Order: sequence, then structure tokens, then C-alpha cells
Amino acid sequence: MVTIALFAFTALVLVQAFRNDLNMQEETLTAGSAETLTTLGRNEEAIEVYTRLLTLSRGEGNFSAYHLNRGDLYFAEEQYDEALEDYQAAISRDELGLLYQARWNKAQTLSRLGREEEAKAGFEAFIEEYGGELPHIRQRAEVAIALLEK
Repeated sequence: MVTIALFAFTALVLVQAFRNDLNMQEETLTAGSAETLTTLGRNEEAIEVYTRLLTLSRGEGNFSAYHLNRGDLYFAEEQYDEALEDYQAAISRDELGLLYQARWNKAQTLSRLGREEEAKAGFEAFIEEYGGELPHIRQRAEVAIALLEK
């Protein structure tokens, strides 16, 4: 019995030694680093950290937020294709529709890419989904649609 327990413990230690993903504490610290880099305006470094989080996190619970944040950084760096990919990834993982900011940013990014019809449809969908809950943002979306129609 002791031999089996010793074998199981040794196997666990070996598995942990060769893991290259982040445990919960490491993930929390790494996410904090990304936020600090963003605050400092070190966007390229923050993008690298969010990419690391998306690659090495054990669970997918924070992936929507990581994609949203990295998308915002790409947008700030005028890397609109990459921003659009991240916003779409955030939205696809957001089953409850809680990430209204990703949907809003996606429509803005489509506009920056010159894809006005898609941007307009994005703002319209945004109004339909969130207009009642976020009336101040509904007004902004209506203005954006009016500007796209000019």
C-alpha cells in the first residue's frame, strides 16, 4: 500500500514538474502584470502577456476578458484586424451576452476597417440587445449609425 502511495505521489510530482500551464495564483499575477503594463502604456508588452494567458491558462473562465482586453490593446495600436479577431473570440465565448463592450468595440473596429455596412449592422444588433438596459450607449450607437449613413 505504501508503494502505491509513493508511486502516485512521484507521478504527481513529475506531472507538476513538466506542466507548462499556469496555476490559479500564477494566472492572477500574470493578469495583474498585463493590467499594469496597459496602465503604463506598454501595449505591445501587455499584448504578449495576454497572449501568454490565452495560451497557458488552465481554465477558460477568463478567456473572454483576456480577448476583450487584448482586442482593446490591438485597437489602440491600430491593428484592427487583430482587434476584430479578439472581439469576435470574446463574443463567441460570452454565452450570456455580458460583454457588451466587446460587441460595441467590434462594431467600431469594423467601421475603422471601412466595413460600414457590417459596422452599422453591429450597432443595430447592439441596440436591439442592450438598448433598453444601456440607454446612454443606445444613443451613442444611434449617432454612430447616423454617421455611417452619411
